[in-house]
Amino acid sequence: MKKLFLIPVLLLAFNFINAKPVTFHYGVSFNYFYTSLEPYGEWIELERDLIVWRPSFVRNTWRPYNDGNWIYTVDGWYWDSYEPFGWATYHYGRWFYDDYYGWVWMPDYEWAPAWVEWRYNDDYIGWSPLPPYASFRINFGIHFSTTWHSHHNYWNFVPYRNFCHRNVNIYIIDNSKNINIYNKTKYRTNYNYRDGRIINGGVDRNFVERRSGNRIIERNISTTSDISSYKSRNNEKSREVTVYRPDEKDVEKMGNIERKNVIKSERKTSIDVTKISVRSSETNVSSRKSSETRGTDSGVREINRNTRESENVRTDKPREREETKVLRETTPKTRENSKSVKPNNSKSPESSSTRVYNKKSSSENSNEVKTNKNNNSEIRKSESVKRTNSKTSNSAPSVEKRKSTESKSILKRVEKSEESKTSKKPSSESKSRTTKKTN
Repeated sequence: MKKLFLIPVLLLAFNFINAKPVTFHYGVSFNYFYTSLEPYGEWIELERDLIVWRPSFVRNTWRPYNDGNWIYTVDGWYWDSYEPFGWATYHYGRWFYDDYYGWVWMPDYEWAPAWVEWRYNDDYIGWSPLPPYASFRINFGIHFSTTWHSHHNYWNFVPYRNFCHRNVNIYIIDNSKNINIYNKTKYRTNYNYRDGRIINGGVDRNFVERRSGNRIIERNISTTSDISSYKSRNNEKSREVTVYRPDEKDVEKMGNIERKNVIKSERKTSIDVTKISVRSSETNVSSRKSSETRGTDSGVREINRNTRESENVRTDKPREREETKVLRETTPKTRENSKSVKPNNSKSPESSSTRVYNKKSSSENSNEVKTNKNNNSEIRKSESVKRTNSKTSNSAPSVEKRKSTESKSILKRVEKSEESKTSKKPSSESKSRTTKKTN
């Protein structure tokens, strides 16, 4: 039993190892889209390098994937459009509904039978155009770059019996009933890859046959590069479906055409530009690839830088602990026994990235202590000189005051002496008079 179980596992592993990388051959350019679709609409630059196309001469209730019919082919469900721009807008690129411009188409370069999402139940089947957030991946199918739920007004619902009708737009349910059908249906995409081609599986053909009661024939696809033969096709009666794919020579001729009629929008678009998964112009292809390579390189650099920083943080912590220990052990010894410590001539290898704090010999520490003492003594001397100078400068006005006070006191003494002399003269005279009287 174990051997039987290992055989399919080994076969799957062998197929996985021998799987070849898949590359898409676009065979079309933005300039080719520009010249081919310009007669049927207008090109609008919503943002920088974000150019979209809007159809002209359509009614207000118009929706993509409305005027045509569904044909089941070897590549799945193929939308055969009756509109002159249908070969491009329903097999390349994505549609989205802008709040101001309405339905606009964004170019892309991967061909498919149709780019739609599906909803179905036992009574109705519906389809809606995929938005620019949807991209195709070989091993996954349709991948959305953001959470996406198409509005119920974007959908076309029909009964199963009318699904493959040539004029399916006649049987599309009125838009006012969409919300009820939308809530009662299941969602499906079912895109896959086979033999270098994208397959639109959609709703299973056998299920559609049972629900519709009609036999659905699988048809082959015939590719043509002649636009006139494509326009004169008759896919209804033929066993093959004629598909238009431009010739590479015709595409190269459109390489140097000027885009004169691109309208620059003055309004902000309602689409989230950062989540777009498709390429609206050829310049975005190269710029996006270069930005992706730059992003990967910068991401690797950022990761390496972060890992280095984290390693440095981890390695610095034990180093700092050791250095603090060295500081605690060396500083008290240098303060107390700076003279008795012998110099240590041993050398320890240290890397250039490590930081060294005070890892000096004891002799250097003692010299530093001496120099610090000398510096302190010099500082003290300078401070004492400053103090004496300040005293002398402060004492100068006090000496002047003393001199002025002494001079004043001397003047007062002189005045007193003169007064005393004058006062003594009358006293002598009075004495003489008294002596005369007595005689």
